[in-house]
Amino acid sequence: KQRIKGNIQKKNKEIDSKKKPLFRRLGEKINELRPDNEELAIFYSQIDRADNNIQDLEDRIENL
Repeated sequence: KQRIKGNIQKKNKEIDSKKKPLFRRLGEKINELRPDNEELAIFYSQIDRADNNIQDLEDRIENL
């Protein structure tokens, strides 16, 4: 049972590691193709703020 459980956990980790880049690319594509809609403006501003924060952190890490 422990071996089976270990194999399942290992497979779950592999799947999770593959999902992250896919979700990131999907998010980038969605961001590129933003429909012009006033109702979505609040979400766009949140996305933009998050993108700016991520870029700032990546720049800081690069400059360490």
